[in-house]
Amino acid sequence: MFTVGRKDILRFVLFLFLVLLLVWYVLGRAVGPGKGMEFGTKTPATDAVPAKNLATTEKTPGTKSETGFLQRDFYIETRLERERTRGQQIELLKELTKSSQADAAVKKEAFTRLLQLGEDMGKEIEMENLIRARGFEDALVFLGSSSATVLIKAADLNKSEVAKIADIVARVSGLRLENISILPKSR
Repeated sequence: MFTVGRKDILRFVLFLFLVLLLVWYVLGRAVGPGKGMEFGTKTPATDAVPAKNLATTEKTPGTKSETGFLQRDFYIETRLERERTRGQQIELLKELTKSSQADAAVKKEAFTRLLQLGEDMGKEIEMENLIRARGFEDALVFLGSSSATVLIKAADLNKSEVAKIADIVARVSGLRLENISILPKSR
């Protein structure tokens, strides 16, 4: 018989607290102050909004530019849009797999696509994190079936930086170097 002692419960609570603290820290760094988004906001800005009109408009994430306008962060906005689109795709594929009207071949294809989509999402996140770990401010990776496009938050990239990024993407995705496009995008 397995018994749970007071020390086991305390260890579990401490472990849970550390996990929650880690999640809070990671989310705070990804969308926190100085990253173009403020805590408590749910959607990115869609257009520049005059800073003086913020009291009458919905709270919009972004950074204040020298002109007094709120600038949206391309990387955060694009990442959120990608997640929304993927969520819609996942819902549609789940509906197809559960549909009583779809035949077995359609259900099998939907399930296969669902698994591939999940795998691709994991690879994109892994590549983006590895690229940021190499010292780049931000990155977006769009993984296709036979190619990948990488946007790097930088004014320009030298050959050494491109090689580092290409190595990460090729290693994680399994794609050949000629099927990987790397583009700098500073804003």
